[in-house]
This record gives sequence, C-alpha cells and structure tokens, in this order.
Amino acid sequence: MTLHRHLSKDAQTGYIVPNLKNTTLISTGQLCDDDCIVTFDKKQAYVHKHNNLVLTGKRNETDGLWDIKIPIVQCKKSTLTPKPSIDAKSTPKQSISAIIRKDSTKKHLANYLYKCCFSPALTTFKKAIANGNFLTWPGLQEKTIQKYLTETPATAKGHLDQERKYLQSTKLSPDHDSFPLPDTPNTKKHESHTTLLKHTAFCDPTGKYPYKSTRGNQYVFVTYDYDSNYIKVTPTKSRQAKELTAAWEEHHNTFAQVGIAPTHYIFDNEFSTDLKKALAKYNVTYEKVPPHIHRRNAAERAIRTFKNHFLAGLASVDPKFPIQEWDRLLQQAEITINLLRNSRINPKLSAYAYIHGNYDFNRNPLAPPGVKVATHQKSTQRPSWGFHAEMGFYVGPAMEHYRCFQCYIPTTGTIRITDTVKFYPHDEPFPEVGVKHQFIQTISDLITILKNQKQHLPFLKFGDATKNALTTLATLLQRNLQPQLPLPSLSKINKPTKITTLPQVTPPIIKLNTPAPRVKENYNATICNGQNISRAPRVQTPESNIFSLPIINHVYNERTGVRETIDTLMQGESSDIWSQALSNEWDRLADGKLKKVKPTHTIEFIKEIEIPHGRKVTYGNFVCDIRPLKDEPNRVRLTVGGDKLDYPYDATSPASTLIETKMILNSTISDAHKGAKFFSTDLKDFFLKTPMARPEYMKIKIKYFPADIQKAYHLLNLISSDGYVYCRIVKGMYGLKQAARIAYDLLQKRLAQHGYTPCPQSINIWRHKTLPTKFCLCVDDFGIKYFSKTDANHLLNALTQHYSITTDWTGSNFCGLTIEWNYPKKYVDISLPGYVTKILKKFNHPLPDKPQYAPHKWSEPIYGKHIQSAIETDTNPILSKKDIKYTQAVTGSLLYYGRAIESPILPALNEIAHRQATPTKNTIDKCRMLLDYCATNPNRKIRFHASDMILHVDTDAAYLVLPQARSRIAGYFYLSNLPSQIGKPHAKFNGAIHVECRTLKHVAASAAEAKTGGLFHNCKIALPIRQMLTDLGHLQPRTPIKTDNSTAYTFVNQTMKRKMSKSWDMRYNWLRDADVVKKLLRIWWEKGTNNLADYFTKHFSPKIHKEKRTEYMNNHVCSTDLLSARVCY
Repeated sequence: MTLHRHLSKDAQTGYIVPNLKNTTLISTGQLCDDDCIVTFDKKQAYVHKHNNLVLTGKRNETDGLWDIKIPIVQCKKSTLTPKPSIDAKSTPKQSISAIIRKDSTKKHLANYLYKCCFSPALTTFKKAIANGNFLTWPGLQEKTIQKYLTETPATAKGHLDQERKYLQSTKLSPDHDSFPLPDTPNTKKHESHTTLLKHTAFCDPTGKYPYKSTRGNQYVFVTYDYDSNYIKVTPTKSRQAKELTAAWEEHHNTFAQVGIAPTHYIFDNEFSTDLKKALAKYNVTYEKVPPHIHRRNAAERAIRTFKNHFLAGLASVDPKFPIQEWDRLLQQAEITINLLRNSRINPKLSAYAYIHGNYDFNRNPLAPPGVKVATHQKSTQRPSWGFHAEMGFYVGPAMEHYRCFQCYIPTTGTIRITDTVKFYPHDEPFPEVGVKHQFIQTISDLITILKNQKQHLPFLKFGDATKNALTTLATLLQRNLQPQLPLPSLSKINKPTKITTLPQVTPPIIKLNTPAPRVKENYNATICNGQNISRAPRVQTPESNIFSLPIINHVYNERTGVRETIDTLMQGESSDIWSQALSNEWDRLADGKLKKVKPTHTIEFIKEIEIPHGRKVTYGNFVCDIRPLKDEPNRVRLTVGGDKLDYPYDATSPASTLIETKMILNSTISDAHKGAKFFSTDLKDFFLKTPMARPEYMKIKIKYFPADIQKAYHLLNLISSDGYVYCRIVKGMYGLKQAARIAYDLLQKRLAQHGYTPCPQSINIWRHKTLPTKFCLCVDDFGIKYFSKTDANHLLNALTQHYSITTDWTGSNFCGLTIEWNYPKKYVDISLPGYVTKILKKFNHPLPDKPQYAPHKWSEPIYGKHIQSAIETDTNPILSKKDIKYTQAVTGSLLYYGRAIESPILPALNEIAHRQATPTKNTIDKCRMLLDYCATNPNRKIRFHASDMILHVDTDAAYLVLPQARSRIAGYFYLSNLPSQIGKPHAKFNGAIHVECRTLKHVAASAAEAKTGGLFHNCKIALPIRQMLTDLGHLQPRTPIKTDNSTAYTFVNQTMKRKMSKSWDMRYNWLRDADVVKKLLRIWWEKGTNNLADYFTKHFSPKIHKEKRTEYMNNHVCSTDLLSARVCY
C-alpha cells in the first residue's frame, strides 16, 4: 500500500521514534525534496505536488501534531516496528506534545494554569489557546477552559470596565490589541493613534504605584513594539532622566539581540537630553506626540493593558503576600501577557514566541503569582537541628536554571532560587493525580523513597509520562545527565538505528580502556617510513593566561640562525619584495593613497610641533613574517613601543587558551551526530579598526619610508631636524598596551547587539542567547561550533558589518593548530607540522647522529629502606648571559609545543625551567638533548574521539625527584564516557585537553603528602574546566578524580587519623572540608599502573619512553622537510 501514487518511494517513508507509540512520523523535509509543497494552518495540513492535492491532515488538539489517517507503510530500510506498550488497550497515544496526567481533576488543572497566567479575561485566554500560544502547557485546551473555568474575582478586579448602555461603541474590539490583523494596504487604523509604521516602538512610564517596593521602585517603564506586538516592562525608582534612559536602553537591546530593533521611537513630551544622546548613540530616530494628546502614543494603551493584567494577578496573590514586593512579579507578568498576544508580523506566533521562541513550560514551570511556599533548605545550608524548609512566596520562574523557582523569603528579605518547593494555595487546590497513571505514580513513590522528600509538581512535566518518571529515577541514581532525553533528528534519515521506547536505566559497567595499539618505530639512516601512533597534548592551567600563539613565521638567517630585521632584509637578495611589503604596511596604516591595499586610517603623519605639550613619544618596531597561507605572504607589521607610554587603566583582555580550543574541538566531534561542525574565522586588521579616545604618538626615521610613500604623503616636508617623521596614532595598533582591550570591548559591544555574549563564568567561551552556536575567541581568530549554515551566517553577518573577515569552512587551522576532521569516524586530530623544523633552524641545532628516544637523562633508581633521598643541587658555574638567553629561548619555544602537542617533553621542560634563571653546563646539555628528542620525533598529533564530554582526571606526584627536596606533581585531564555510579568510574582513553606538570613549591614531608598536594592542585584546576564544559552545553556529574595513593585517598575521605596529617600543608584540608568538593568531585583510588598521570611525574629510560609514548600520541605522516634525511622521524 502506498501513501499516494504521485509520491516517490523515499517520500513515503515513515519513521518511528521513542515515545511516539503506535504513531509514525512523516518527514516534511523528504516531501519537499520530492517537489511537494507543504502548507500548515491552525487546523489543517495540506501536501500538494504538481498542483495535485496528495495528502491532508487534521490538527490533533491533544498533542498539537497533524494526523494523516492512512495505514503505515512497511519499508525494508526505513521502517521500524515499535515495541508494544505495557498496556496497548489502556495506554493513551503519546507524542512529543503529550500532556502529563491529563486525567487530573480538570477543573483544578484549568484553575491552576489560569492563575499562572495572571487570571486574564476568558475570551482573551481562549483565543490565545486556540491560536496555539500555550502548546507546551500541560493539559491546557480551549474546551477544558470553556467547560470548567469561570472568571474569578481577581479577573474582575483587573479587567472589569464600565458598561456603556444604549450606546454603540465605535472602538475596535478589546481583543484587537492582543490579536491584531497583519498590516495590509488600505487597512483602517484606530482613530486615536497616528498611522503606525513598521519598525516603530512607543515608550512611556506609568503613573506612580501606591506602594514603594523594597528595592525602591515606584514606576514601570513600558515599551510597546508595533511589529511584534510585544509589551516590555522594567520597574524604575523614579521618572528622572537617568532611570528612564537606562530602562529604554535595556528594552532596545532586548529587541536588538533578536534582530528586530526598532528604528523609530515615539515618546510622550517627557523627553530628556540624556535620552536624546542614547537615541543618537544607537542611530535611531524619534518623535514626540502633540502636546496634551497623549492618546497618540500607543504606549498609553499598552500601559492600560499591562496594568489590567498585572492587577488581576496581584489580586490573586496570597493575602499575606507583602505588597512591597510587587515589582518581583513583573517578570512573570511580562511573560504571560505576551503569551496572550499575537505577533503582528506573524499572527501564528505569540508575541512572546516571536521574540524569545516558544515558552518551554517543562524547563521553566510556572505557579500562581504570590502563592505561599515552603522552600527546601539544603543540608549544607542549615544547622544540624535546623528546619528543613523555610516559608516564603513564589514570585516567578528562574529562567537561567532548569526547573527552578524564585521565591521571596520574608525573614531575610532575599530571593532564593530553588528546585524543591511545597505550595500552599489559599483558595483553589492544585491538580491531583488520576487513577489511569498508577504505574507512573508507583515510580514516583519509588523516587520519593530514594530522595526522602515529596514530589510536589509531578504533573507539570512536559513529554511522555513514563519517560519522565524513569528519567527522574535515573537522575537520582546519577546515571542520567540530561534533563530530558532528546529525540533523534527526523530530517533526512537514511539508515534508521535501533530505537527503544524507554531509557536504559542501568548502563553496563565499562572497563578501563586498553592503550592504543603500539606501532614499532623503524629507524633507518636513509629511508623515512611513515608511522601512525598516538599521543596527547599539554595545555595551560585555567588560573593563568600565559599562552600565546606560536611565533613560527619570523624570518631567520639560514646560515647563522639569527632573526632577520627590516634593515638586513632591505639589503638582501629579496630587498624589492620586502620594500614593497614595507610600503604596503605604511599605506595600510595611513590613507591608502597608493591604492594597493585597503587603508585603515590608523595613523596620521604630522610635524613635531603638533605633538601636545607633556605627551610622550615612543618608537616603532618592524616585525617581518612569511605567512604562506595568507594573501600577502611577505608581511611587514609595524608595532608600537608601548613600554614607553603610560596607560593607567586595565589593559588585560580575555583570550582563548589551549584548554578552550581543545574543549570546543571535542565538543564539535562529540556532537557531530547531531549535525555539529567547526569552522574558523579571522578578523583582518582587528586592532587597527578600533578608535582610541586619546591618541598616542611615535617617531620613525625617514629611511624606513620607501620612496613611493615619501612622495605620496609629502613626507620630506614633515622631517624633523633629527631625521624623524612623527605619527599620530588614532586607532589601536599592535604593541600598545590598551590595543587588545579596547578592540575586545568594542567587539563585545557590537556582538551583544546580535545576541552573542561571553559566558559569565567562562569569558573565553561565547554563546548566543537563543541559537546553539558556540565559539572561542583567540585575539582575532574565531573557532566556531555550529549546527547549520543559517546559524553560522548569522554570526558572520554580524561580524562583516564592522570587520573584514576570512573564513575557513573546513576548520583546518585555528589558534596555530592544524586540525584534521574525520566526522564519519568520529575523531579529530590536531598537530603542529613543521614547528620542530623551524625551532631547529632557529637555534641552528644539527640533527642527531642517532635517534634520541628520551627527552631527558635517566639514572636507574635504587630502591630500599633509607636509600631514597633528594636530588643533589647542581653546583657548577653559572653560564654566560648569552647561554642563559639560549636556555630560556629553548624553554620558551618548546613550551607551547609541549602544552599543545608533545606532552612527554613537559617533565624535561619542568626540570630545565627549575634552573633557567641560574643555568649551568648541565642545563645547556639538557636543552640540547631535548632538541635531539624533538628532532627524532618532529611531527606528532593528538587524536580526540567523540565522547560523552565528561571530564576525567588522573592525578599523581613523584616524591623528591627535583633538587632542594622538591617533588613533581602531574595531572592528566581528558573527556570520556559517562562514568558508572556503582563501583569504580573507569573511562575510555582519549587525548588530553590538559596535562599538568609542575613543581610542588613547598617541601613535602612524605610521598603521601606530595600525592595529596598533587590531588589538591588538580582538583582546583578541574573546577573551572567543569564550568567551561557546562557553558558549552555539556552537563557534568561529579568529576572522577583518580589517585594511586591510598593514604591520600583516606585523607580525603576522613578515614585517616588526624594526627598523622597534622603537619601537612593546611590548604589540603580543602579536600576534606570544602562543600564544593563533596558535591562536584568524586575522588577514587586505582593502582598506579592504570594512572595516566604517572608518566609525567618522573624520568624514564629511553625504552620506556619509546613504549609509553605510543599510548598517548599518534605519529604524523613521516616528513623529510628537516635539514637532512639521515634520520627517519
């Protein structure tokens, strides 16, 4: 049997998904791919193909879907047979719009939801329901309201108007404001208003409220947006200019973030200079209504509508609700009034949905305003004999939290955000559970037993009832991280996977993953053999921000290894190329008179006399790079000597580190099955696009200006007596202390207008208010995770309004890393090809005669009682200044490489850095051995596999392995599967997002204290990483922290006698007493052979290095780009 003879085979495919029992979904995407036109309205769905009506469907009032009453087609490849339900006869049909506990006392449910909506007029309420504005509200149907609900006294108190007898009103229906018709030509407008235009908004403050709130508010500023029909409100303390201007800016930014910012505002005659300046700042126009004709301002009508709505809700609050807290109810009042109104642009959407998207009642359930509640006091927040709950009043939803409420606590005068409350309505009881859901109630009872508290609002859950109950149970057992199980994508499904109708509550215990297969390294004096092993990276500690991009493109003399300057390049064989590059740089910074590059108007050439008295003048420095991937490969960049200039303000700016970079790569590959992809974007001349409030000044010798620049800008007339040309710097330039900060602040301001903001607690990760796009920003480079080209273009369009950009849609280069994506096989590789080659050339380091498999020297340890002792301090003479600079340069150059890719060199770098301030001959020998190791292993890569994005940490320490009786601590941070909550939380191996390797600063009294110090240090690092992962959208359970020291484990779990650790560093007691540790971290013990951090705590023999390195890293493709092909790398 077929759906219709005109449809192709693919278009007739149906899909069965979890919790859509006895129901098959038909993909509109597939129908459209088959040249069909699909049309939906409030009650019907129509499918046309070549002007023939092939399918029709009727809207199901219960679940909001459109039903097509024809048999399900059985397809070999595309149709799955659903598992039978528990009781096929009695179980109601479920869908993604199913309502939980529909058989609750319908009268109670209707009254409850009606009060949640601030007791509106019944006609308005029913119209909004019929229009589909409340699809996610449980059990809310027009016929239920019609049958069971009558207007309450609260409704009359807010909405009762004078009845006009014997008069025929010429006014439009009261519902005209809430449900306007879309604008059409020749549509007659209300006589009391001016002709309304698109992109127009109306603003006005209300009159003085009788009660001053505890926060000092007595007025409400109202903005009415004509296009969306949205009413936006903000409480203010007065009608003074400062208050009203701040409220207007808040409203304008709200509309701007969703892309519908009004371009024209209409105000009453109360208009201040501050407000005029704010309007000019946002480049919008305005007008004032004629004097004494206030009704010309549509905000007057909006104020009346909102006041009626708010008063009705205020009349339904608990009699003991403190009226001075009235302004705390405004949030829910704004939500509900805009759910009762339809958008003018799209009448099929509510005004709220047009601005914010559909209101998700499951995520943010509502309750009647001002109802009395008992809020749960967490065990960590109450005294030992304290009450478990504190009385208060519900004032609104906590929109930034999942299923949480805002409750006002009178005893403290504060707002408490909580997920556990008990409601005490003063009039109507809340809905009760019906008989048909006894099975669900049984599971809820089990939940009550496990949680040892009552479930107060089970009927408010949206979605399948059985799924929600089991999901809650899994959450309590800490086996489920998501608030609700997502449905698989239904668009373009080619090969359906096995689908179960209920979530799996007991996952199998996953054993510790075995290391990656080892590949033997072949050493040959003349032949290079490609290798493919695995390796892990090293990243920066979240507490610091010292990582910068690797400087690998500077020009060095091939013979001497010394860095070239603009002077030597201008005298060399390629002088014409570098002269042109220098000319381009000057023309780019100035006015572009040579018309070869796009000007930035960053500098102005001036005479020395034009410099203001008392201002400092600095120097300029030319940086010469070769950038093969850029349009201008030979680039001269002029930087400013910012060290000679004073800048009294904060000049630091956030920049993405390797941790954020690796996390967003992991996040993308882990969400690739949902459609996630990665691309990068670079802002051209980022600093040079930022105006400065106060200019700076520098001087450059005339010899650094090519002849064409001297002629085009008449510089010979500007030369000072000492041969300099002076420049006024009016925009940010590289080298200025404030350049990065002012560029970042301006970028943040510009992107905020489009809804993009940095996460409050992870400022290096940015997100959009409504779109799923996430990105990290490394100075002017964007690494972007996106799910559709539409979302990606939304960000690019926001950037191109102000910047010139280059985009790499393959996402193969970001933050100096080369990235290789394999979406089908669910992994991504990162590497730094050629980095080691350039380092060797930089230091003029010869290739080793034989391969060096260890990055540091190694002495076989001697074991036994009373034998272990601290490493002796090196007493050799300190090196010369030249050699000191050499050791420091080697350390600095390889540090980024070790943190980014080659983590096995970190212990060697740690040892060298311990003496880099006072190095000896032994130190320089260690540097050369490390370079030999890098030359033997030049091209490595890290592989990240798709995972559940759960953070795992292995922590370890080595006692007395450094001079001066110091110990080394290490931590291996990686993302893997959701750990089992029963037994040990083993995890699958993955490339590290961070490897910690550093010296324990104080002298530990024992190996146990050193291991506890490492545990303490790595736990502190784990907390901000957890927050970053949460901001990326990956909720975290208690993070498993693995240690191989039983004494440290017993110390943390407080089973160790106190006197045995009383001499330990007192900071370590944070592990025992800090409440955050008990809630967020899960410290467990495992033998040392399974501890991934052990490799980074001590030195090993070359044989061990050769074996162990393959467990952490992959070899890159064999390269022959080094100075000689004598050694296979």
